[in-house]
Amino acid sequence: VALGLPHATISDLDSAAAIVLACGDLKEELPVLYLRVKRAAVELGVPLIELAPLATGLTPYTDASLRHAPGEQAELARKLANALGGTRTGDQDVDRAAALLDGRDGHIVMVLGRGDLAEVADHTVAAASALAAVDRARFLVALRRGNVRGALDLGLAPGFLPGRVTLEQGREWFEQIWDGVPEAEGLDALGILGAAEQGRMHALVLLGADPVHDFPDQTLARNGIDSAGFVIAVDAFLNESTRRADVFLPVAMWGERPGSVTNLEGRIQRVGQKISPDGTVMPDWRVASELAYRLGADFDLESAEEVQDEIAIVAPSHLGIDSMLLRRARDGVVVPKAEHEDEIVLGRLSMRLTDASWEPITPQPEELEPEELAAIEESVAAGDEAESSGDTSETPGVAAGEGAHQRPSLHVWTKDASTGAAPARDAYALRLVTGRTLYDLGTTVACSPSLAPLAPEPVLRLHPKDRDRIGTADGATVRATSARGSIMLKVLGDDRVLAGTAALIFNLSGLGAGDLIDAGESVTDIRVESVR
Repeated sequence: VALGLPHATISDLDSAAAIVLACGDLKEELPVLYLRVKRAAVELGVPLIELAPLATGLTPYTDASLRHAPGEQAELARKLANALGGTRTGDQDVDRAAALLDGRDGHIVMVLGRGDLAEVADHTVAAASALAAVDRARFLVALRRGNVRGALDLGLAPGFLPGRVTLEQGREWFEQIWDGVPEAEGLDALGILGAAEQGRMHALVLLGADPVHDFPDQTLARNGIDSAGFVIAVDAFLNESTRRADVFLPVAMWGERPGSVTNLEGRIQRVGQKISPDGTVMPDWRVASELAYRLGADFDLESAEEVQDEIAIVAPSHLGIDSMLLRRARDGVVVPKAEHEDEIVLGRLSMRLTDASWEPITPQPEELEPEELAAIEESVAAGDEAESSGDTSETPGVAAGEGAHQRPSLHVWTKDASTGAAPARDAYALRLVTGRTLYDLGTTVACSPSLAPLAPEPVLRLHPKDRDRIGTADGATVRATSARGSIMLKVLGDDRVLAGTAALIFNLSGLGAGDLIDAGESVTDIRVESVR
């Protein structure tokens, strides 16, 4: 879904016909994007419509805030999509929200993400399917972790190869370059942990991952890691997951290694090394290369620049985005370059691509040397020519002549999605809503004396009517029980929480939402009892 939707850029927010939020709390999960959305709504007058299970940091700035219970996001998204398409739905709130776009031109920017970790992702996918049917819809996918977009772009997802192409679409292309690709589609995180729990995983690599703290179903995460045959942790810190590993391979972290990072809009930006790491730690790519070498494959890559140049050759979405271009692109490069090449600004002199030539925008005292500009023009022109012709004969590392295969087309999501209705309500149960907070007592926050006190206390928030029905009071201790487990929490009445639901921050230390969630269930229902 993230790779195949029509994409927006962050700057598109400023001129959008409207912004639709179908995601978590951006103030907590993506605070820089939160500021850009807030600016568009408050200063630039862009209508802001929110679909959410409870109030967020952007709710005070919305023009329409539409609420849905867990498992009902897709139904609300379909109503809004119909209303945006000109069909009156009979739901006054939805119809008024759609009317905000009357007379406004431009794209409708949809910010899409998991608004509730206590329900399966199928509900978010079904909502995306409905919203993608809206004319003029463009998407920003709210991937909260740094460089998750880059990982997806380069094939770290089941059934994908580097460059936003599926295994089947890209098989012939990559077999020609690499002499082999995976025979079958791999597993997602749920599938990997499930297979490990059942003893079907011979070796498990945790690549900068802490499933025990980060995966919604933390019981499954613990069981999966403990039951895997052999566990290798590649990380900069020890945590509850990496402490369970058989081998820990320390790696350099940000500031200690060169490379690049891709943000949620698909913009690749160069990252410089600021300091030398202590000891003998390696960057992640070198660990991958060394492990591969010991397993019989030689990548023949010796620097981060060579890795980037390899990506520019083989990954269809990254054609022409080599290390030289990234060194010169002042604001990075949005992939695929062919769709955004007029936005690339290069060098010490501000340059912009106009009618296939580079022209200065604003003269500055320090100009590029002629040979520098010529090299940039040659690099970009070569990538553009290969992309427009589909010719692989001049592409390094690709065989020419008879039998050579054309670059595969980039993946486009068919927008097919289906999800069953949420199970019937239990009159005595509340439906759990959980999301992440910015200050979470994770490794970096917990180790910072100035940040650690900002982490909130775990509190179960209920609508005041539900709190009173249970017979408890603010600050009292309650027991929350699901089919997965039981935990003790303090309770707080909050009228921003929908009646019939219970809100709990996910990523805090100790027992919490992750001990209540069963990742195989559509939603998570909990019984809340007063503890006397």
